[in-house]
Amino acid sequence: MKFNKIFFGILAVSALTFTACSDYEDTDVRSPRANDDNVRILASNPASLELDPADAQFDLAVARTSTNAAEYKITVTQNDDNAFVFPETVAFAEGETDAVITVKMADNAPVGKALSYAIALDDEVAALYKADGVGSFAGTATIVKFNHLGVGQVADVFMYSGDQGLLITVAVNMYQRDDKPNVYRIETPYTIPVNLLTGYEGMEFDYGQKTIEFVVGKDNLVTYDDIYLNVGYQGAEEDPIIACLKDGTQNDQVLVRDDDGNPLFFKLSPYYAVPSLKGGFGQSPLFVSFPGFDLAGATEAIYGVYGTDGEPYQPAAL
Repeated sequence: MKFNKIFFGILAVSALTFTACSDYEDTDVRSPRANDDNVRILASNPASLELDPADAQFDLAVARTSTNAAEYKITVTQNDDNAFVFPETVAFAEGETDAVITVKMADNAPVGKALSYAIALDDEVAALYKADGVGSFAGTATIVKFNHLGVGQVADVFMYSGDQGLLITVAVNMYQRDDKPNVYRIETPYTIPVNLLTGYEGMEFDYGQKTIEFVVGKDNLVTYDDIYLNVGYQGAEEDPIIACLKDGTQNDQVLVRDDDGNPLFFKLSPYYAVPSLKGGFGQSPLFVSFPGFDLAGATEAIYGVYGTDGEPYQPAAL
């Protein structure tokens, strides 16, 4: 596999669940306290969520074994700042084995703060062992508003045109966090259509990190979490492994501003790495521009500007 092309991936976050019966919580053996209803909050529910203030609610999937019409009581055991509004019960119609608990955020729920909650079902009806879920669940939710700034650009040496050997620049939507204006989010440029555009022939995945966040500090230092990509690495006798870009040498960073102090673009030097392997495969420059700046010209990425769908980017008509 060629490493001078593109990358991939997504970092899956496992949901955490808990149970009230410690003798059975780590086994597939059913607790004698559970009846045939076997109601369970599924372990596949996300334990951490970001919610848009315009749609500040989420569903928790619930399942059961019995099929009679019934309602089951929900007990709230944690509710930070009284920010969550829970229904009193979860209802199943006759024959139904799947339902959802719809959780809404209160009108006065704080923005930008991670809030914790925990709920439980009655022991008499809940599944008190770990299979695909248990009788209680805990998680966090944060109301986060991002404002659309416009279209920025991304270029790095992995996105080049193949035989021509020229950089490809990818146009991406850029957003700014409302309550923390030094936090920026872009849609990922590392998509399968862009991979195909560059002639990539390695392993590809249909999932990937949808957005990437950068934080511009007061000292002009740009920080970011690992950037997961949508191509894989496969060594000898190994299954496919997620690849990513990890923070590189911070001294190699450059942030350029205009005369009014507004950021124009920044350059990072991340490592191309495979998390399960110690170390990386060296550093390469990564450029990200803010809306209105011609990154393609500044980085000599003259092969063209493309969208994340791999098609030539066409700016919206005024």
